[in-house]
Amino acid sequence: MVYCSECGKKNEDNARYCDKCGNSFQKNRVFENEIKMFVDDVGRGAEELAKKAEKFSINLAKKTAQFGKQIAKETKEFAKSLEDFSKSDVRHCPDCSTELKYNAKFCCKCGKKIE
Repeated sequence: MVYCSECGKKNEDNARYCDKCGNSFQKNRVFENEIKMFVDDVGRGAEELAKKAEKFSINLAKKTAQFGKQIAKETKEFAKSLEDFSKSDVRHCPDCSTELKYNAKFCCKCGKKIE
């Protein structure tokens, strides 16, 4: 069905003129062809864009995986260095030799003030 651009009446597909107002459909058909060509161009552009987006997402996934591995490696190294640091900086009470927490101000066993 063809709708008249002047009065909105629905006409048969093969009509050349609106049967209500006499408007010519020839200019509408030219315009429709231009729209179809534009839509086809947009469609081709969308396909190309979709291909680029897919390629980008694949590359992004690879980079993200590489970045994740690097973060995991550095996190392990950092945890190891913290562990080594905590072992090397163990304090003991000078009176009873109890191991102290790193921020202890008093011994939890004998109550001696830690300086």
